[in-house]
Amino acid sequence: MIVAIFRLNVPKILVFYIVLCLPQGVFSQNGLLWSSPESVAGASFGDSSPRMALLADGTPVVVWGKPAGVSQIWCARWTGTTFSMPVLVNTGSVAPGIYEFGGLDVATAGQRVFVVFENFSQGIFLARSEDGGLSWQPPVTVFATPAGMGNTISAITTDAAGNPIVTFLLQTSSETDA
Repeated sequence: MIVAIFRLNVPKILVFYIVLCLPQGVFSQNGLLWSSPESVAGASFGDSSPRMALLADGTPVVVWGKPAGVSQIWCARWTGTTFSMPVLVNTGSVAPGIYEFGGLDVATAGQRVFVVFENFSQGIFLARSEDGGLSWQPPVTVFATPAGMGNTISAITTDAAGNPIVTFLLQTSSETDA
């Protein structure tokens, strides 16, 4: 699987960026012209749960996970011609729960990048970058999971003041009542 960025070029409209995981190939839709894919990172960095957000200047920042072995979250940003070398997001001593469909999310405010991630039995955590994803501060606990419970499907956005807002699903550890 290739994690790639597609630039959608539509006359008289800003350029949109869309993150897709594709086995291979490029496609088009009735009159929309898609550029060639831009590789974000090689397979050794993983390819699960790609997410993208734009910095205030329109620079795309992509985060994704690597669930194999020690779970990791990676970040790369567009340099104008290619994506930067991936930077490991600081998850501290927490092993992120990374799945093909989720386990992490990203939001931006100005040059700040927020990544929310989960560990089903430990809690919901937030890592922050103040420099557009170039370096990462240790994560803070958003929510500590109570005994006998689990949490999943975390998501993040920011309010008008740039404060992160996090949602997630809390359920019994047997996943019987979400």
